[in-house]
Amino acid sequence: MLVGLVQTAPQRHQKPDYPESKPRWSATCQHDLQVQETTAEHARQEYERFAERRREHKEAIGEAESIKALEDTAKQLDQRQKKPGGEK
Repeated sequence: MLVGLVQTAPQRHQKPDYPESKPRWSATCQHDLQVQETTAEHARQEYERFAERRREHKEAIGEAESIKALEDTAKQLDQRQKKPGGEK
């Protein structure tokens, strides 16, 4: 016979044992935010590197086009000067 012992059923909705100012889920959320910020910063840096390479590529194409245009103009001027009678 059990005298003086009262067994209570476990309560399902007990108050958590962590301080109210810092609930357990906030650490997870803060970690998720840090991961998101890190990912966003990485994406920004990667885009900046891509934009720099793209700009350099476009500058190289523009430079090549300018050189070709100058060479074509120089050839046209040479051809005009070689014709008898000068410009027409």
